[in-house]
Amino acid sequence: MIPSTWKPLDLQSIEEGRFMRLANDDLHTLQDKLVNFIEQYKERAEKATATMTITVALKCVDVESFSFGVKASTKLSLPQRPSSITMATAVADDETGQPTLYIRKSGSSSSDPRQGKLCTDDGERIDPETGEIIKDGKSMAGYGR
Repeated sequence: MIPSTWKPLDLQSIEEGRFMRLANDDLHTLQDKLVNFIEQYKERAEKATATMTITVALKCVDVESFSFGVKASTKLSLPQRPSSITMATAVADDETGQPTLYIRKSGSSSSDPRQGKLCTDDGERIDPETGEIIKDGKSMAGYGR
């Protein structure tokens, strides 16, 4: 006979309801992180997917007493940062003769480095003679070194 203080196992009753509260907290975290990801990467985040997997493992602990252990867990899988795609061109190094990849002095982008650019993707002007970023009318050559 089943004792009147027992009920069938369900997700709501695992760890006296703590598991479902934590799973719901994880679901809110998953939503927040996906929304933040999309806000940060915009068009590059199209089709981004975040998933939450709930795993419940039942394990026989004692055959004679017919006892079971119940282990429940959640796992969040968030989208990874989109790949940065850039272009470089191979040119023989002046000293070694070995091909080396080169990019524009202003930085690489997804366009061909042999094609000149007038400004960076952020709108900063590029000196057409030197290929360097111009800030307040001054070249940035040597900055940050």
